[in-house]
Amino acid sequence: DTMCDHAFGANGYKRNFAFDPTDDKQKIIPLYSSDISAAWEVVEKLQESQLYTDVRTCLDFYEVWVTVHEDDNQTETVVCPKLPEAICKAALLAVLEV
Repeated sequence: DTMCDHAFGANGYKRNFAFDPTDDKQKIIPLYSSDISAAWEVVEKLQESQLYTDVRTCLDFYEVWVTVHEDDNQTETVVCPKLPEAICKAALLAVLEV
């Protein structure tokens, strides 16, 4: 079981922590759906798994496509006003399909 703690500071500081079962120490979990640098880590992991990501900007929202099965051209698509959120939602849908 993973226990997750959330920390919020007066200056807008936010962090998520969880216990790592390998060493039983609390570690920081990146804010994937709100921090763009953390969301790009998700994109890199998808690419390592040969799930390719296409990000498109449209007026005031982002459209993220993740190719799940290239042979039958299956993709998962998500539209969100925030890019990190769109990346993470598309990634979750894609890995559920694999």
